[in-house]
Amino acid sequence: MKTNLLLKNLIDILFILMVPGIFGFLIILPFGMFNTTIGNIEVNGYEEVMNLPTFYWVAVIVGILTYGMMLFALWFLKKSARYFMDNNLLKEAVSLNLSKSGLFFILTAVGALGSYIAIWIASFDGAGVSLQYGDTIFIPLFLAIIGLFFKMISNALTNARLLKEENDLTI
Repeated sequence: MKTNLLLKNLIDILFILMVPGIFGFLIILPFGMFNTTIGNIEVNGYEEVMNLPTFYWVAVIVGILTYGMMLFALWFLKKSARYFMDNNLLKEAVSLNLSKSGLFFILTAVGALGSYIAIWIASFDGAGVSLQYGDTIFIPLFLAIIGLFFKMISNALTNARLLKEENDLTI
């Protein structure tokens, strides 16, 4: 029971901490972007922002959409977490919300990978390919694993619920 409460509270805290990030995008894009680093390019003025390659803008837009998908994934996970407290995981709402959460985590992984690829293409200078081992690929892989895990758990809970209903009908 303590583990269930801890999990629910951590999901709630993560969701609450991520919601202001949407407002952060609205503030950073018009104001804060002029003195920050995007990818490997330092931006110090409005003229430099307007001269950024198109793929950097694609990466920024995909990043914002990915953040929104992550919020939707956490929202559905938060809705499922309500049922964790009473150990009633065989409700149809739990498996449905876990399935939706898994789908949005998978879409988040695809969006994050797309954003990384767009930044890589934008920084490509034509002189050669610079591939390096880094931790940026771990984030989309981890999100995809989490999404697929939630889809699998959703399927298992649906099968368990159907089996329980069938068992309750037999005498």
